[in-house]
Amino acid sequence: MNIEIANRLLELRKKHGLSQEQLAEKLGISRQSVSKWERAEASPDTDNLLMLANLYGVSLDELIRGFESAKQDQQSTQDQSTQDQQNTFYENTDEKGEKVRVGLDGIFVENKKEKVEIGWHGIHVEERGREKFHLSQDEGMRVDGEEKDIKDYCRHHREEKRNPWCRFPYAIVAFAVMFLWGYLGDAWSISWIVLLTIPLYHTFVSAVIRKKPGHFAYPVLTVIAFFLIYYYGNLPFPAWIVFLTIPIYYWWASAFKGRE
Repeated sequence: MNIEIANRLLELRKKHGLSQEQLAEKLGISRQSVSKWERAEASPDTDNLLMLANLYGVSLDELIRGFESAKQDQQSTQDQSTQDQQNTFYENTDEKGEKVRVGLDGIFVENKKEKVEIGWHGIHVEERGREKFHLSQDEGMRVDGEEKDIKDYCRHHREEKRNPWCRFPYAIVAFAVMFLWGYLGDAWSISWIVLLTIPLYHTFVSAVIRKKPGHFAYPVLTVIAFFLIYYYGNLPFPAWIVFLTIPIYYWWASAFKGRE
């Protein structure tokens, strides 16, 4: 046991006006055990920690880490909750425990089996507590826990440049469609979504050429679908359900890869 916890136990005992003998009697242990705790020569077991916390009227976290640390953690959690509420413009939890939150910081969907997070930090998908897909600027890309080299993907694209579909200037077409849609349809607030189809096009071509559906940026497709349904139908529910198809898609992609 470290000296900080030992000192905390000593301070709490004195604060409550107990001698080592009195405390030992209340806990049903020897005075020597209490003395060893307070000299950091031994540590209380779980049962004794719980009895100490109950005796001193503090939480187990406060007993071990100190009141200020526990208070700071609680305040941090409250601040994060308040920030989430301020950033949220749609939140719902249904009877089955499925949760969805859409806010300025991203889109978050969770149920008993899957968890999907799409935000400024990147994209993260879990299934039954296991990571299925992760993409972020800091950590790169992982599929089923296996790291993927994005630079390697770019290298493969360069190797595939002989393919006419790879050479097709889709980005130019996407920008043209975005401006035409925004100008002619007066839809500048949604026409930007066409730009998201650029990675869709290239990852789709790569997936078809290599016969690896896992290369397709399916989460981006679900984002496009969500915003289109939300914009034209004003239906955040059930539009968010499209995100639940992400782990299903990667499960299928993994199964397809296994049959190769």
